[in-house]
Amino acid sequence: MEMDVEATKRKLVHDVIGRVQTKPMNGKPLECLADETGIRHERGDIYLVTYPKTGTTLLQYICHLLRTNGDDDDFEDIHQVVPHTSSSWFIGQDLNGKQRGKVRLFKSHRILDQVAPFANGVKYIVTIRDPVKTLISLHSFRMSRGQKQSSDIIEFARSDVWTKENNPGCVLSLLDHYLQFWQAKDCENILIVPYEDLVTHRSDWLRVIALFMGIDDVSDLLLQKVQKKTSRENMLLNVSKLDESWAAKQRDSLGRVHKTIGTKSGRRSTQRQRTPSSLPVLFSQRRTQQRVE
Repeated sequence: MEMDVEATKRKLVHDVIGRVQTKPMNGKPLECLADETGIRHERGDIYLVTYPKTGTTLLQYICHLLRTNGDDDDFEDIHQVVPHTSSSWFIGQDLNGKQRGKVRLFKSHRILDQVAPFANGVKYIVTIRDPVKTLISLHSFRMSRGQKQSSDIIEFARSDVWTKENNPGCVLSLLDHYLQFWQAKDCENILIVPYEDLVTHRSDWLRVIALFMGIDDVSDLLLQKVQKKTSRENMLLNVSKLDESWAAKQRDSLGRVHKTIGTKSGRRSTQRQRTPSSLPVLFSQRRTQQRVE
């Protein structure tokens, strides 16, 4: 058994979970797919692979600051420096363009087996978050964008968008994504970051993330700078850099309108929502159903 575990640790993510050709996303033109699959990967590239609303923006900001010695805040939108591969076409972004810092970073919400499945030397940082909190955040986010769905969160929790596919064939259910993370957990080129633990034990995780990224000079000063800049208070002060409002304006200026870029109001909600008591029960039923299937 020990030999099998050690062998798994030496394997790479797609050797374990398999490789699936990157698919077109629903509602996005083929230009988006062409840009995404046209990335010329370099050894050491890092993908931040997250299910929506599981700490993506925080992870983007942390990784960007770590690779730039904690100093680079000179951007209007986080996606200018950490591009979202399936949406870069909408803002006229060159995914093969030079990036700032010591490593290249890319963001993706795709199911993991479709993220750079044939690239060599690529690493993956993924997040997991309490499913109930994720559902509440996703429902609120979609409501803020005026997307068609029930305003009742219980009905949303029973909908196909949540239980089956957020984006057909590309972004599946939360549990589908977590299953692949779990299958790949012992691979050498993946780091799994629990969102809640990242928030409460930020300094510990900053060092772990930096070392995984290949940043050797991880000083206490660097960690202190990144921890301060990624605090909730500081991120709220700089929300315009993190809420995709610039991306929405850039998209509109190019005449490339798409509902998945930018928010209806141009601002993220900062209010904390209560958890309906019936939601944990729904998740328990869903997990039981998947085990049966």
